[in-house]
This record gives sequence, C-alpha cells and structure tokens, in this order.
Amino acid sequence: MHVLVVRGKTAFFRNWKALQSFYESRKVAIGECLSHIAETNNVAQLVGDTFTRHYELYKAHWNRGVRGSVIVCGSLKYPCRSLQFLAAALGGPALAGIIRRMLKKSALNGFPDLTCLKAISQDKKEDITKTLLPFSSFKPASKSKKVLTEKLIIPEGTEFHIRFVEVKATDHLQSNQTLWLNYLRSQIDAGVLRVKAKWISDSTE
Repeated sequence: MHVLVVRGKTAFFRNWKALQSFYESRKVAIGECLSHIAETNNVAQLVGDTFTRHYELYKAHWNRGVRGSVIVCGSLKYPCRSLQFLAAALGGPALAGIIRRMLKKSALNGFPDLTCLKAISQDKKEDITKTLLPFSSFKPASKSKKVLTEKLIIPEGTEFHIRFVEVKATDHLQSNQTLWLNYLRSQIDAGVLRVKAKWISDSTE
C-alpha cells in the first residue's frame, strides 16, 4: 500500500499501476512539492506541520485497516517526531531525492533493511537520541493522539547522523539492493553489515 500527499490531498494505492497513473497525471504538482522539500530551510518542521494537518485523515483510513508506507508524512505506525527526526537527519535535498527515486518502478524493492539514527548535542557532545526520541513513544499502548502528533523539539546546534544498513549473512547483494546502496552512498552514509549465525543448543543436561 502506498500513500502519496500532494498539495493537501491524500491518495491511497494498492498496486504500482495505480500509483504510477496518479503520479503521471500530477507530475508537475508532485515535482513542485519535492522541490519545496529540497529547498526548505527546516524540513523537520515541514514534516511535522504536514503530519499534524493530515492526522485526522490518516486516522480515518488507519481505523479502516489501511496499512503501509506513506510518502512525505509517514503512517500512524510512527509518531510525528520520529518522522521529523528522520527528516532532520536526512535533510531536504536527500529526502526529496529518495522520494523521487521511490516513484520509479525499478526502485520499489531493495531499500536497505536498517535506518540507524543518532543525535549529538553540540555544546556537551552528548548522545541525546533517547531524549529526543524515547523508545516508549513506539509502544502500541502509548499511541494516543497526543503521542502521535507531538512534535520534535530540536535543541539549537544538534548534530544528526544517519546510516542505512543492508544486513547480509551468506547471501550476496541483489542488483536492486546494490543500486540503492550506490545511490545512498553518493550523498548519505550507507553500507553492508555481515552477520554470522551462531547455533545455541537448547538441550539440558
């Protein structure tokens, strides 16, 4: 399921053809929106304001069982401030570029498994990730309107770090995964994490 927000209107798509048809007929408007994202001085605030403005509409669809990824605003699986955190870490140009690439059929699959985020205070050089984005905000029981729509307050001078990670064991990167990593590496930190399985016996003696 894809959700696209264009000039305040929300459209839900169940397949690629529907999304592509919507995109082709509104290519100019979508291009303007992406340009606005790329050029804004505060992309985190833009994401927060957009999320808040469309919250009730998303909630109505969510209650009817709609699930999936949301382009620009995110879905109600994630609180507003987590999306703002991601936007702040990426920056406007990179966020707009990723969205633009996701509108291509060849880029539908292969996006890295993990998105690692960290925030460092400039004055004390401390990791303030958990302060800005406490894990409790992701618990299902806490997803009230207040929690979901609460905006991120970013201290002045906060330094954000982001890294996209593809996790691999013995298998090799697929072509679409390689394309995504190469694209992300051109402007963002991205890489491959190799893991080795370790079998632990559950027998008791």
